[in-house]
Amino acid sequence: MKLMTDADQSPFEQEESGPNPVLLLHRALRGRYWLAALLAVLLGVPGALLGYSLSQPKYTSRAVLEASPTLPALLYENELNENMPAFEAFVRQQGARLMSERVLNKALDNDALKEAGWPTGTEGMIRLRSSLSVSTPKKTNQIIVEVTDPDPKLARLAAAAVIESYDKIRQEYESTSFGQREQELERLRDRYQRDRDEKRRLALDRALNVAGSEDLQAVQRRKMEDLARIEDEIRSLAEQRRVLSGAAPEPAPAAEIEDPELAKLRDEAMQLKRTLESLLQTMTPKHRQVKRVQSELNVVNALIESREKELREVQAAAATPSGEPLPQDLDELETRITELTAEREKIQKSLERIAKARLEVLSLQQEADEANTRFEDAERRLESLRVEKQSQIVGRIRIAQEPEHPIRPSSDRRIQLGALGLIVGVGLGVALVSGFGLVFSRVRMSDDISLTARDYSMLGMIPEFPDPDDEQSGRDVLDSFHLLRVLIDARSDAGCLVSGITSPVSGDGKTTISLLLARSFAMTQRRVLLIDADLVGRGLSRMLNLRLDGDESEGALSDLVVPIEGGTIDVLPSPDTDTGSDRFCRYVLQRRLEEAREQYDVVLLDTGPILGSIEAASMVPVVDQMLLIVSRGTESRMLRMSTNRLRELRASRVGIVFNRASTVDFHRSYSPVSSASRRHSSRTFKTVLPPMMADEHHEQRREGTHG
Repeated sequence: MKLMTDADQSPFEQEESGPNPVLLLHRALRGRYWLAALLAVLLGVPGALLGYSLSQPKYTSRAVLEASPTLPALLYENELNENMPAFEAFVRQQGARLMSERVLNKALDNDALKEAGWPTGTEGMIRLRSSLSVSTPKKTNQIIVEVTDPDPKLARLAAAAVIESYDKIRQEYESTSFGQREQELERLRDRYQRDRDEKRRLALDRALNVAGSEDLQAVQRRKMEDLARIEDEIRSLAEQRRVLSGAAPEPAPAAEIEDPELAKLRDEAMQLKRTLESLLQTMTPKHRQVKRVQSELNVVNALIESREKELREVQAAAATPSGEPLPQDLDELETRITELTAEREKIQKSLERIAKARLEVLSLQQEADEANTRFEDAERRLESLRVEKQSQIVGRIRIAQEPEHPIRPSSDRRIQLGALGLIVGVGLGVALVSGFGLVFSRVRMSDDISLTARDYSMLGMIPEFPDPDDEQSGRDVLDSFHLLRVLIDARSDAGCLVSGITSPVSGDGKTTISLLLARSFAMTQRRVLLIDADLVGRGLSRMLNLRLDGDESEGALSDLVVPIEGGTIDVLPSPDTDTGSDRFCRYVLQRRLEEAREQYDVVLLDTGPILGSIEAASMVPVVDQMLLIVSRGTESRMLRMSTNRLRELRASRVGIVFNRASTVDFHRSYSPVSSASRRHSSRTFKTVLPPMMADEHHEQRREGTHG
């Protein structure tokens, strides 16, 4: 046994910065670790089984869909075969469509999935929605579909049902989309066809109304031939009239013959050229309006060339004499010239109408040609759409990997939950034991005293009293008392040593310790006085079978003491009266101690518990030091209250003695004595603890008290 100071304590035993949670838990479990381990097993195993059974392994069936940004053309190249714009957005859109309510509802109607046991209605929808996962990795054309379920077969069937329903809905959607496009193209084709036929009909009606024939150019040519013939005849008649009238002939060159129709065509050609030049400044040659003006200009130029050719033929015919007989009378000539002039004017007006009608017919024909071009384009696109339709619907999204049948679980939390249940069960068992230890805290180890008493250090430890036949344990008890005596001497000043011995509660063994400590002091050849100051319990007096009448307690000290142990120790018994505490006070005790200091070297006062006796409270101010006997099993609350009471009474020197210490306490705090001390203890063991006293102590230990 050795004195333990704060410096000797481990870091876990110091509370300089507040309570240490680890140390508190250790104090609560110390001595109860076996119970905590038992409860941990009893609660941890069911907790682990419960946690393991709470979860089921889940299996994931995985399928992969691939989207194609372009598709090979079967026959025609169109915009559907080109690279799809915003392709990543299209892939994400298809992934979102796989999670749509329509797809899931259709998947729940799958017969194979129903037969396998998948729930229907709201329950099935919630289960399918929670187990389905669709992802579209960036910069890829893949759509990954995963279904996770405790049943691997159901996981695969659910994934297949989702993909099948998605594929059907997608084909319906694409078919509807293609159908709408097909209808639109058919509508455009029919409209362009109507426009073409209408323009052609208007052109034909205009030609028939003006010339009575579809070929306006042929009618115009005949009219021009008639006009040339009439003009030639008029020139011939005019020449004949000059001859008959005797005037000289003045033939005019053919190139200088004036032709109003030719002049008008040339003016019209000039205007069309100016219009074309103006349009080319803001438009390209391929523009529809530029093409129309160019076409009209080409028609007018053709008419000019045709008219010039006719005029040259007329001039050539005028050079040869006419085969018809010419009138010989001037009146007949004038009449004939007048008739021919009127006919010429009529033909000229008819030519003007035909020329204007030709322009209108050419414009209508050009519009009909444009409508026909659009009609043919719509017809070609419609045919292309119908040919490429099926490949576009089926080939845009394809299944790259069918839903797989999972063999191994994708997630299995049973081990984690079982471990968690084990931890919770073990923690609950430890918590129950530690909670009991914290709520009902008791001094069970030597460390508990240092942690509870704080500034009061533990002076020594006394082990359990041994059996009379166990000499080795008896020597350990004597060594403990000898070491306690040495430490008390070290704490005392020179002169008589006066020490009070108390405890937090009764039954802590302070009376037995007082007697054995007095014997240890007596071995040092000092005069020892042992005073029974417990006026209520009178434990020391009853243990030694001593009695002091109340009337004799006022006499001289030498007349009151009773020698024991062959005169080595004097004992002052407690008065055998119920009124002893009525007259007991600090001043009476102080006068008695002054008398004892003159006659003895050591004075030990065995008093009652510090928390419930008048004697103990009165003794604190008049003794040199106080020994607080704390037995193993004492409530920590009582020890704390006792040390607080000693502080309130301003006790100058307080030493705590831990009684009934266990072997563990001695292994941690006891330093074995020398062999000489062992031999000395062996020689004096039976002297200090005679058989009678040993039997008495053995009986008291069985009853659970030491005094």
